[in-house]
Amino acid sequence: MKISVIIPAYNASETLGEALISVEQQHVQPFEVLVVNDGSTDDTADVIQSFMDRLPLVCVDQDNAGLGAARNAGMHAAKGDTWAFLDADDVWGTNKLAHARDYLMRFLDVQWFYTPIFEWSPGDAGARMRERACPKIRTVEDFLAFNPIVPSTVIMRSTVAFRWEEDRELQEDAGAYLELFSKGVMPMKIPHCTTKYRLDFGMTADAEGHVDKVMRAVEKARELGHINDAQFALYEVRKAYELARTYKKRGDKGSLRSDETAYIDGIYALLGQKDGGEFLENIGLHENEGKFPRFLRQTLVLSEVNLSYSGRYKSFISEGTATIQNIYNQPVFAEVSCLIEVKERRRGGEIILYLDNGTDYLYLSFKGIVMSIRSSDEAFNQGILEKDAKDRSVKAKGDAPAFTYNLAGKGKIMLLKRRFGIEE
Repeated sequence: MKISVIIPAYNASETLGEALISVEQQHVQPFEVLVVNDGSTDDTADVIQSFMDRLPLVCVDQDNAGLGAARNAGMHAAKGDTWAFLDADDVWGTNKLAHARDYLMRFLDVQWFYTPIFEWSPGDAGARMRERACPKIRTVEDFLAFNPIVPSTVIMRSTVAFRWEEDRELQEDAGAYLELFSKGVMPMKIPHCTTKYRLDFGMTADAEGHVDKVMRAVEKARELGHINDAQFALYEVRKAYELARTYKKRGDKGSLRSDETAYIDGIYALLGQKDGGEFLENIGLHENEGKFPRFLRQTLVLSEVNLSYSGRYKSFISEGTATIQNIYNQPVFAEVSCLIEVKERRRGGEIILYLDNGTDYLYLSFKGIVMSIRSSDEAFNQGILEKDAKDRSVKAKGDAPAFTYNLAGKGKIMLLKRRFGIEE
C-alpha cells in the first residue's frame, strides 16, 4: 500500500514545519509527501526545502489558486494508491497512518474514511485539547445535520472520482462530499482520534465568511441535484445554529439576540414562511421580542431523533447527533452525540437518554417516578450520594409530577453502550 500525503500550503511558514514533523514521526511511513506551495510569499519554500532530506518529499509549485486547487494539484501529482490529506496548520498523532492502513486493508469495499479531531489552541497556554463530537455518517441527512468531516482527517483511495471545489467563493469540501454522497459513495468513520485541528488559523478566524462560503457550496450542490430542497433547508438550520454558537463563544455584544435570530431563521428555513410563521406565533416567539417564551426557557429541546426497533433488546433505540437548542433560559445550539433508548416492560416503561460531547457526558434514566442520573462531574455524583434518600425527591408542581432521583451506576452506562455497539 502506497500512501501519498498531500499538504496544501499558502504562507504557512509558521505552522508547516510542525505539520511535517508529525508526518515524519508516523509509525507507518508514507510512500511520498507532496507539499503544494500555492504561491506563497513568505518563507514556506525554505521550510519545505529543510525537510527534503528527512521525508520522501515532493514540492509542487503553482501560482496562488486557493485551497481546493492546491489539494487537486497534489492529487494529480501523487503516485500512490491512497491519498491522505493534511492542512499545513494541523498536526497528526503518530498512529494516524497506521490506523488508516489497517482500515484500508480490512474494509476493501470502503472508498474513503474520516476520524474525530482534537480541537487545539496552541496559542492559549491555559487551553486544553477537546475532542469534538464525531457521529457516523450513514446518510446525507446525517452529514447535513452535523458535518464531522475535517479535511485533515480524510483518507481516500486514489481510484475515487473526486475533486475539491476550486471556486474560491465556495467552501472547498462540503459540495465535494455531497457529490460523493449523491453517487452512494459513503465514508467510514475510523474511531481513533489522530488529528489536532488548530482553532486560531484559517477558517476558524472568520466564522461569518466561512458560513457564507459553505452555504454557497451547498446551494450549488442543490442546483446540481446532489441534494433536494428539504435537505438544503436542514443544512440552513445547522449553519444558523453553528454561527449562533460562535457568537456566544466569542462573546459578541448582543449574542443572545443573535441566537434567537438564528432560531427564527432556522424555523423559517425548515417550515417555510407560512408554516414557520404560524409555529412562531403559536409558541409566542416573535422577531420583536427580547426573550424566549417561558415554557421554552424551562425545557431541554432536542432536534429530531429517529428511533428504530431492536428485536434483540425489545426496545426502540437511536444513535446519532442531537442539537440541544436551549437549556433553561440560555439558547446553546450545541451538537452532542446522543443515545436514546425507549423500553416497554410489563412493570412499566423506561426512557434512557445519554449525551456526550466528547469531553463530558450526562446519563438519565426515567422509570415511573424514579430518575437515575450520572455525570462526568464526579463532584456532582458525590453530591447525590451524600444526600439522604428521603431528601432525593422533588414535589409535584403544576403539570410536573413528583419524582425521586438516585445515582446511576457506571455499569448502567457500560451496558447501554454495549447495546449500541460502542466500544469503550
